[in-house]
Amino acid sequence: MTRWRCTVCDYIYEGAQPPECCPVCGVGPERFVAVGHSLRGLIKEMSEAFVLHAVVSHYPNGALPAALLFLGLFALSGEPSLEQAVFYMVALCTAVIPVALVSGIYDWRTRFGGRRAAVFYRKIVLGGLLQMLGLLATGMRLLHPQLMHEAGWMRWGYLGTLVGMLACTVMLGHYGGKLVFQWKSRR
Repeated sequence: MTRWRCTVCDYIYEGAQPPECCPVCGVGPERFVAVGHSLRGLIKEMSEAFVLHAVVSHYPNGALPAALLFLGLFALSGEPSLEQAVFYMVALCTAVIPVALVSGIYDWRTRFGGRRAAVFYRKIVLGGLLQMLGLLATGMRLLHPQLMHEAGWMRWGYLGTLVGMLACTVMLGHYGGKLVFQWKSRR
């Protein structure tokens, strides 16, 4: 049995010959390549399938909900290390966002031909807003390290900024999923 990979959607098929039609994206057998079982073949396959934008854009999508969970646990327990973890997670997300923006624009131009579609512009605007909110939240916390231990408008502003970041990542994930799945279903 040989493993065959669709070069359009990465579907893996096992058989003596590639399938007549990819069950995922519908392309013919000419778009399938044989996949080796060696370590070298696996590394090559993984490097060809690696998409930087997918990796760096999913980090904030996972880290920000976890950060808000830690913030809730901090509110319940008062454990300062939980609040400190929130700061580091938000700062790291903020540092990753420019890479996500640049790699997303690169993918838009190379994989989607720079097509003018509202979904791309929405993702760029939301990415920019996420970056600004991340810089604001990180700056607020750096300037006022005891921010979450004190009452007042700064604390509520910080919380609002974090919730805004979460909303941006949710919408970015929504548009990204919509874009990827609609694109794959059309090919």
